[in-house]
Amino acid sequence: MPEKNNILVSIVIPCYNHGAYLAEALESIEKNNSDTCYEIVIVNDGSTEQVTIDKLKELENAGYHIIHQPNKGLSAARNTGIRTAKGIYILPLDADNKIDPEYYRTAIRIFQTDPGISVVYSDRFVFGKSEGVVTVGKVELDRILPGNYIDACAVFRKTVWEEVGGYDEHIPGGFYEDWEFWVSCIERGHQFKYIQKPLFSYREGEISLKSKALDPEQRFQNVKYIVEKHLPLYSTHYSIVIGKLHSTISIWDKRSAVIELQVEETVVRLNGEFEEEKGRIGRAHQEALTSLHTDYQDQLKILQFEIDSNLLHIASLQAIVETLEEKNKVEILRSDQLKKEVDLVTRNAKELSHLIFQYQERIKAMENTKTWRLRKNYHKLRSILGFSRDKKKRSGGILKKIFYVFYKNGGRAIRKVLKKIFKSLYLWLEDLPVRIIYGTEKDVFVNDKDPYVIYQYRHTLSEDDLMQITKDIEKLKHQPLISIILPVYNTPEKFLYECLDSIIDQLYENIEVCIADDCSTNPQIKKIIESYKKRDFRIKTNYRTENGHISICSNSALELATGEYVVLVDHDDTITKDCIYEIVKAINKTGADVIYSDEDKIDMEGKYVLPYFKPDWAPESFNTKNYLCHVSCIKKELIDQINGFRVTYEGAQDYDLLLRATELAEKIHHIPKILYHWRMHEQSTAYEGSTKSYAYIAGQRALLDALDRKKIKGDVEILPNYGGYCIHYDILNNDKISIFIPTKNNADVLKTCIDSIYAKSSYTNFEIVVVSNNSDETALFDLLKNYEKSQKNFKWFELNEPFNFSRLMNACAEKATGAYYLLLNNDMEVITPNWMEGMLEQAQRKEIGAVGVKLLYPNDNVQHAGVVIGISGVAGHIFTGFHRTHYGYFGNLMGTTNYSAVTGACLMCRREVYEQVQGFTEEFTVEYNDTDFCLKILEAGYRNVYLPHVELYHYESLTRGHPFATKSSYEKHLREVKLFKTRWKKYVENDPYYNPNLSLKKSDYSIKN
Repeated sequence: MPEKNNILVSIVIPCYNHGAYLAEALESIEKNNSDTCYEIVIVNDGSTEQVTIDKLKELENAGYHIIHQPNKGLSAARNTGIRTAKGIYILPLDADNKIDPEYYRTAIRIFQTDPGISVVYSDRFVFGKSEGVVTVGKVELDRILPGNYIDACAVFRKTVWEEVGGYDEHIPGGFYEDWEFWVSCIERGHQFKYIQKPLFSYREGEISLKSKALDPEQRFQNVKYIVEKHLPLYSTHYSIVIGKLHSTISIWDKRSAVIELQVEETVVRLNGEFEEEKGRIGRAHQEALTSLHTDYQDQLKILQFEIDSNLLHIASLQAIVETLEEKNKVEILRSDQLKKEVDLVTRNAKELSHLIFQYQERIKAMENTKTWRLRKNYHKLRSILGFSRDKKKRSGGILKKIFYVFYKNGGRAIRKVLKKIFKSLYLWLEDLPVRIIYGTEKDVFVNDKDPYVIYQYRHTLSEDDLMQITKDIEKLKHQPLISIILPVYNTPEKFLYECLDSIIDQLYENIEVCIADDCSTNPQIKKIIESYKKRDFRIKTNYRTENGHISICSNSALELATGEYVVLVDHDDTITKDCIYEIVKAINKTGADVIYSDEDKIDMEGKYVLPYFKPDWAPESFNTKNYLCHVSCIKKELIDQINGFRVTYEGAQDYDLLLRATELAEKIHHIPKILYHWRMHEQSTAYEGSTKSYAYIAGQRALLDALDRKKIKGDVEILPNYGGYCIHYDILNNDKISIFIPTKNNADVLKTCIDSIYAKSSYTNFEIVVVSNNSDETALFDLLKNYEKSQKNFKWFELNEPFNFSRLMNACAEKATGAYYLLLNNDMEVITPNWMEGMLEQAQRKEIGAVGVKLLYPNDNVQHAGVVIGISGVAGHIFTGFHRTHYGYFGNLMGTTNYSAVTGACLMCRREVYEQVQGFTEEFTVEYNDTDFCLKILEAGYRNVYLPHVELYHYESLTRGHPFATKSSYEKHLREVKLFKTRWKKYVENDPYYNPNLSLKKSDYSIKN
């Protein structure tokens, strides 16, 4: 076998007495195949047949890599081969099967473009005893946990095999090892990619009822072993697995009954035909007839084998059911015993965590004050002057110190420090806010450092507020009936009382409360509802006779609704007194079809915590997570149009409903005020998302459905730790991308940037356009000329005039030939190989304008993750200084998010968008040019988006220095600030992708003081 270089894939073939087929397997790999990126590793697992031994010797002489070991079983043979493999990707292949080389080629492309994918698998073509294509389908928990349907012949990263610990060599009977391996991968969160195309062929061998795999007891033991090994995973998805198993068993029972009937009919028919033929023909044909009878008997064996297989599969599935149900009973008993201890530990941990958080916030707030910064400068001055509290460390008298300051080398240093102090003092005085303290009782007695506690006091409705709202309601021209939908099931009684009280106490009274009880087993639930119904005629009820889960129950509540708008409320949450009033006020003002508000949570002690101040309508943010959530109000006719809630989307039923409603809504309105309190307890997603992991799977399906409705090709990934979703759109065209890089000198910096583009980028259809601005470094020009000679897709030009970033970008656009423009600073370094594909996925969409990414400092802290207009008076980066793995404000740092602007240090847009807004505004020479560009795009009707999964290092202004370095540059800064504030006043005062309740003085989504 020829020597292979640059091995990426190792094809591992375990062989035990399959010598007759091994040549076919090798031919399928090597026929007309000139690839050098693969190797073949054959493991002889103690073969005993001479044909196989001879074949292996022949292959060994031909140069094939063959490992000999005593017979240890299939799992051990696979592990031995993978352990010695050189490739970073592994493709197991049984010795009697075949593959298409396109299999590993496609897998390599997927792995290199998407680092999040761990396993790639395809459909299969069956040959041998029968032939046909087997369509496998995507990995779904309710299919893979009850039984395996993915063949061992799949491509996976070797690191995955190492993390999982290889194939389990202790599994009873030596089979189902591939199923256990896939379950281990899923348990660790590895992502699978399905190729809907048969890329390998599976040989269906002779039927053998003596096979170990067909022994009922052995199959039972194997299934039990796998379930017990992965019990936490099976227990988490207990209801899904049980439901699927019972459904499957029912189907197999029916199928077995049909086949048994077929067998009986076939036996009667064949025996009758045999006797009829036997009487008709003579002895001369007895031998032929006996052969025919043998064939008939073989057919009967096949049918009987299928019956036995069905019964065995049913036994295996019932083993899972019994194991899970038994373990579930044990867990319930244990959980009752440990509940008190867990509650105590949880409560103590939460109190401690809250205390730590408060101290961290106080330290952060203190370090961010101007007084603290002045104090630091003051201590620098003391250090330079040599002052010390320790008398022994004091050196000389005051005259000596003054002499040192003004006549020695220290003079320049002290003058520099004094200049900084006075400049800080000037800026502090200029920007000093005026704080007005109202002399109300609540202001006098509030003594809490928690900013949200202060916020609550500030926004508590006073008696005057209540009277004014009552007057405002009377003035509303349109006072529609609002139907509040309340599905109920075994609600904790205290929570149900609080929920119903908050609803019937609404200041806006034209409401109806539509309650559907989903056959609660607690008889007190109905008594509570009926007691409220007697008190308030606006309450309607629908008591279901069987439990149908949340979607069906919500639809039962919807059947009662006659209002113009529907408000969704959960049975254990509460709404504010002015909730419905604020919604009706918004209806009068905007006529919106969908309305939503800000929200907070009620912790287990009844305190209001974790306020979520949301942006206005942001579709890409909504595709990342259901941030509309609570409170949600939807026009009734719109809900009727989309047929209400959909069954099988339980846990994400609201998300699915809102996805479909917002697709059809003409106007979506946000009320920047907390109107809803979401209850946190152990079983709620508000407490911890993983408590209802099935909800995230349902949400993933809802997003996939949304893509199908819009006829958009793509896939949906669940983010780690249930942090939301990421939609990956299929790239429709392999269009050229023009990368603009402005530079001045610093050849090493530029080289790092360009080398990383060529070395790490998986997208190849691009050109680099470098513009040199006032460079005078020989090394830089030598570098540019070398790139020009060595790279066909590289070009450069000079523009020697005063630095103007906007002018440089527009000049690059005149030279570019791509359909997409990618603006890139010269002090960048690519981290993510598919960075261009990630940006192109979004930039190709007609509704998207500018696409930005996550930029990192060399210490892996965030430099850019979106721009908020109004921060620091003009605009600023958000989350600056956070670690790259930080979750951010309700996941904003880890999820695809809409912002008004993204930085021009790395920005992609379509050429047509760039030309439509007439490129960069050249009045902005140094600062705010990229923000101005993004706002022009926003005004043109497009949306801008930040991508967290595309990362680059940014070595921050290595070639230009600080923009305020000179007097003229500082004056230019003031002019550009004034120009920006004048031009974009409405965004400075209210960024639609931020929230007016959040601070414009910090970049961490702090509450406004």
